[in-house]
Amino acid sequence: MKFNTLIPLLDVKNVEHSIEFYADALGFTIEDKLIWNGQIDWALLSSGPIRLMLSNNSESFHETWVATNGSIFFIYPEDIDSLYKALQVKGYEPSALQASQGGTREFCLQDPDGYTLWFSHKNIRELVA
Repeated sequence: MKFNTLIPLLDVKNVEHSIEFYADALGFTIEDKLIWNGQIDWALLSSGPIRLMLSNNSESFHETWVATNGSIFFIYPEDIDSLYKALQVKGYEPSALQASQGGTREFCLQDPDGYTLWFSHKNIRELVA
């Protein structure tokens, strides 16, 4: 079996607040949305080839699915230094940018609902050497 893509669905407290975070901090844009009772209830966001769905938190959802706030999403930016500086300039508080034993440079940032976004980058020259 071959998969073409994976699109995570995050159950969030406030879809509009989460859209603002992902748009401002990471440059995501809205591809599609569903409005219910005058508010955005669901949204599909994208940034390049990455897609992410956001859905308003509901009690029935939690009765069926395990809470996801312990999840970690790995994101591999082209320029980790620029991203890190841009997040700081915008007032976000990412963890320290540091090198791991495997040669990657990494930092983490939590979204408004406690999901951990783990940004990682390995120098291409190190991969080729």
